[in-house]
Amino acid sequence: MKKITLALGLFGVLTFAEPLSLHEADKIGEETIQNFKQIFKAEIKSYKYDTLLMTKVCIEKTDLLLTNFNQSLQGGIKLKRITQKERNPKNKPETQEELKILQAFELLAQAGTFMPKNVIQMTQEDNYKYFAPIMLDEKTCVACHGSKERVSPEIANLLQKNYPNDKAINYQRGDFRGAIVVTIPSQSF
Repeated sequence: MKKITLALGLFGVLTFAEPLSLHEADKIGEETIQNFKQIFKAEIKSYKYDTLLMTKVCIEKTDLLLTNFNQSLQGGIKLKRITQKERNPKNKPETQEELKILQAFELLAQAGTFMPKNVIQMTQEDNYKYFAPIMLDEKTCVACHGSKERVSPEIANLLQKNYPNDKAINYQRGDFRGAIVVTIPSQSF
């Protein structure tokens, strides 16, 4: 059986026999997200948690960070963010299946139940999709995604200028925001 080697950024190399098992897809999805979060958090921390500067980073650099990160991945793996209440139109779910999983996460959040760490789906194209919920657990997140009364006028103006159809508002700390999705080919690539 042919071996597949996947380089996952900061966390080394994983080698798998094809096709990937659900367990292997789980490991790849989790590690891919952790690698991206580490890069994103390092970028945010470089602005010393100044919310106006962090908002500018999100507006100006997040898409570029995501593009560069995806280009660094091997084997056809891709990472994206999706939400039903998008600020950036690029973050809309692309398929009905993605929308349904977002809706399921939302129902769990509204019911006050335990939110799973992830959900893994096998697509019609025989790829795995690893979905990890995004919860607004950082105090700084509500500085941009909170109620209009809590968002500073400078941030509100910056968001309105860049995202005139912004739906990503009126969140509270701990709310479900969306999901990070990692697409992982299950066959050789």
